[in-house]
Amino acid sequence: MGPDLTNLAKRSDYKSILESTIHPNMVVSEQFEQHELKMKDGSVVFGRVVAEENGEYSLVQSGLEPLTLTKVEKAKVASKEGSKLSMMPGGLINSMNAEELKDLIAYFVSAGDRKHKVFRSLKKLKVELISALYGEDGNPKRQMDVRKVIQKQLDGMLYDFAMSNKLAGKDPAGGVVKVLNLKYKLNGKVYSKKVRENQNFSFVD
Repeated sequence: MGPDLTNLAKRSDYKSILESTIHPNMVVSEQFEQHELKMKDGSVVFGRVVAEENGEYSLVQSGLEPLTLTKVEKAKVASKEGSKLSMMPGGLINSMNAEELKDLIAYFVSAGDRKHKVFRSLKKLKVELISALYGEDGNPKRQMDVRKVIQKQLDGMLYDFAMSNKLAGKDPAGGVVKVLNLKYKLNGKVYSKKVRENQNFSFVD
């Protein structure tokens, strides 16, 4: 039970995402706030009220067990008000190291999209392009040199891309599925790759 994380980065800035992860009680949305039920016997019950029926409140008291409901009779409740405590338990990141926390925030920011800019390498790869021909495989007359296109990707540290007519700037061989024949040197080792049209390729993998 909790917020939809799919578009979290569109609703919050990176600083807010990090703060909410480390300090879940700092800002609690009304949509997900808990309730504080003060009982007539002086006790207090905390939880999120998810239903009110048959003279009872149904509460979720743990974000880790959202299907476990606690029933409280309305007749025994003196007052009900919103609580500033988040359903997310504090200290969940205490067992993480710095890299694991960075991965978690990156996942939130990217919504799990591996091609998101947050996953781009911060270290410039030493890639030397030897050849890059795109078009009909095995037919030089229907191929074009796309080294400048690939080099532009490398200069922008965009090491993951899908080879396409759009990226190439034109269709060098209409009516067939094209192939990128790529030859390059990385860290002193020479690689030869065949990448089908619209297939994802990564210099990192």
